[in-house]
Parts: sequence; structure tokens; C-alpha cells
Amino acid sequence: MPSVQCCVGPMWQPHVVTAADGRATVSVEMPGNLTQWRFSVLAITTDTQVGEATATLTTALPLTARAVAPRFFIAGDVLPLAAIIQNNTDEPLQVEVRMEQRGLRLREANATQSIPVAARGLVRVEWWGTVDPAADGVYMAVYAVADNGLSDASIPTLTTGKDNTIPVYAFNTVDTLTFSGALSDADTRAEALEVQIPVPPIEALKQQLPDCLV
Repeated sequence: MPSVQCCVGPMWQPHVVTAADGRATVSVEMPGNLTQWRFSVLAITTDTQVGEATATLTTALPLTARAVAPRFFIAGDVLPLAAIIQNNTDEPLQVEVRMEQRGLRLREANATQSIPVAARGLVRVEWWGTVDPAADGVYMAVYAVADNGLSDASIPTLTTGKDNTIPVYAFNTVDTLTFSGALSDADTRAEALEVQIPVPPIEALKQQLPDCLV
């Protein structure tokens, strides 16, 4: 399963001593986040002179795979799921892209596609599938491996369901029925209401009687 990494900051150095020319060098291992970082430096001399400077740095993996999916599904949806494969190197790559999924039936028999990606280019890869109406959520992960050994994997960003899944909702509405009547003479009468609820062959579309009919 692709790891989900949340990094607050790649480095915190509270005490760095400069050389005689006022320069200092530090090493930092950058996380695998495709983002822009801002570095802030505060300096103070032994005679209490102070200074401040900031710089930005953009980090990127040589090969990135980004899963593309909606925020939620409706039971029975037929739609494409995708991955954006980006080549950040100066050489073209042949990349095998594979999707792993649960709660979704793919139209394609093979979940792996081999695609060429130009240098500094990106390619969108799609798989058509049908959402299983019995599923509570859809799990999706994409894996990319290039011919030179570079690799990456990801899951969609907005996985708000259980175990990094995307929620699946049933498409239904609430229908309220109201009955009334009047007796011409003083009397009592029992009325019965028979409700027939068709039960589909899938457990996802469960239907329940309201409390007033129980």
C-alpha cells in the first residue's frame, strides 16, 4: 500500500555556527513531497547583531504518479479513473502503470498499461470501471515503474472513507405518504396499510420502514 506522508518541516537546526566568512552549510534529507518549501534563517553574532533571510526550494521526484478520482461515488457508477504520470527527467521513459482497486470492477481485463512518457512530459492513463453497489467504499492505488528503475505510487488525496477508501452512496430519496379520512357516524374502524418494498439483489440498497409503520 502506498504510504501517506504528512511532513510539517524537513529540518530544524536551532544552533548552527558559521565560518569566519559568515557562511554555514547544513545538510537536509528532503521528504518525498512534491511541493515548495520555504527556509527561514535567523542569525545573531556574539556582539548581538542580528539578521534574517528566507529562500524557497521546490522539490520533485524524477517520476511521479498521481491518482485521480472523485470525492465520492454513487452505487453502480460507470466512470473512468485515472493516473497522471509525470516524467521530471531529461530522458524519455517507458512506464508500466498498474492500478489496484477494491469495490470497483474494471472493464479492462488487464489493470497494467505500458506507456511512453516524453522528457519533462506527463501522460494521463485511464481505466473504465463500474462501482460495486454492494461496496461501502472504493480503494484505489496506482503504481508506476519506469524502464530505468524509477518508481512511484499514490492514492487519491480525498480518501475520506475507512481505510483510505472513497465513500459509495446509494442514489435514493425519502418518499412520505400521508392518509386521512372521516367517519359519517360515531364508530371505530381499523385500517390496515400494506406496503410492498422490492428488495434488490444487492445489500447496498437496504430499505427500512419508518417507525410509524413498525
